[in-house]
Amino acid sequence: MMTIKQLTELLPIEVLTKNADLDTAIESAYSSDLLSQVLAKACHRDVWITVQTHATILGIASIKQIPCILFTEGLRPCAEVITKAEQESIILLACQTTSFQVGGEIYKLLTKEEGA
Repeated sequence: MMTIKQLTELLPIEVLTKNADLDTAIESAYSSDLLSQVLAKACHRDVWITVQTHATILGIASIKQIPCILFTEGLRPCAEVITKAEQESIILLACQTTSFQVGGEIYKLLTKEEGA
């Protein structure tokens, strides 16, 4: 387990939401762009890795109690989505790499933490 703050310090990830509680713990990551799949399979304390940037993702994150969403490939949500995420205490992150690449890096970091 690690915090979102640790994740953003170890990887080239930008925090998009202001006043975010970066001390929130994460245990795993879930990568999918299919919302119904995220509803069915994602877990609390996952980092959700996606290229979806529309407002519907916030509802999914709220229902599943996913603390943060990581947008890949340089994609970013519009200002309205960021503001709504701040209101709902959902942390939004962004990176330039692919979902595959950042997912692998997060996996390595989390499994390294488990072995420590």
